[in-house]
Amino acid sequence: MKNLFFLLIVILILSCSSNSDNSNSTESIAPSNLTGNTISTTQINLTWINNSNNNAAFDIYRKSPTNSYTIVGNVSSGITTFSDISLMPNTLYTYKVSLSGDNFFTNEISISTSNITYLNGTGVNDLCGNSYPSIIINNKEWMKKNLSTCQYRNGDIIPQVQDQTQWSNLTTGAWCYYLNNSANETVYGKLYNWYAVNDPRGLAPQGWHIPSDIEWQSLSNYLGGDNFAGGKMKGGNLWRTPNNGSLNESGFTALPAGLRFGDGTYTTDTNDTTNFWSSTQNDNISAKYRGLYYGFTNLSFGTYGKKSGWSVRCIKD
Repeated sequence: MKNLFFLLIVILILSCSSNSDNSNSTESIAPSNLTGNTISTTQINLTWINNSNNNAAFDIYRKSPTNSYTIVGNVSSGITTFSDISLMPNTLYTYKVSLSGDNFFTNEISISTSNITYLNGTGVNDLCGNSYPSIIINNKEWMKKNLSTCQYRNGDIIPQVQDQTQWSNLTTGAWCYYLNNSANETVYGKLYNWYAVNDPRGLAPQGWHIPSDIEWQSLSNYLGGDNFAGGKMKGGNLWRTPNNGSLNESGFTALPAGLRFGDGTYTTDTNDTTNFWSSTQNDNISAKYRGLYYGFTNLSFGTYGKKSGWSVRCIKD
């Protein structure tokens, strides 16, 4: 009987010790010392300390002023860093980190993405006497106005084509005024088919070029991504209402210059849209472009026939 009593005492002591060890183990698994750094208008980097003895992964939680906490990422064992990308510029985010599937969290931190900034550039002139102010966005210098040149860089004349049938049959460079109305040039510049964009004689002034699709995407990313960049690029009071998201925070000052289609016809609804060519070919009959529309905040992307007449912005080499 005495031996049984001592055995029960030993079992009780071991049980308490085991519970104490489990409690300490549970308390020690929570990661700690979460810190963050603002990298850009759309990226925040996080680091933390792993206090766990096991090899569990980590869940990263984020909330914004308008949304509650959600898991925005997961990293595998041994990794204690995370890059949160595709964020909105000038926005405050709050973070915490836990072991995957656990409810023991790091400290919370709140950190903002950087604001969109731009500087005035030195500008440029073309061979036809047109002057273009410029702006520097994310270390890239862009024209602030649409191209209006009537000559290639080597001095050759770019033909103006007004006739609908003649335009639809083109396989070489040409330009037109929107609706064939010269009064539109002062504000909106000229419209060019992609054959002019791609002509080896050079459509852009010396030291400048037509942006590639990658360069357009880089601009979009800096402005918060395709869903929001358009609003930050639209400027002026010429857009139709409701001109959603038209804040021109980038200084790009895109205007509703209108479009000419490959069959030679024009958009008939004025002040609602503009498309910009990229220098990137899609296939033998189409090329990539970026577009803005009065009713949306996004910077759209896609491909369209090379015969189309779109606006052109240039970027410095």
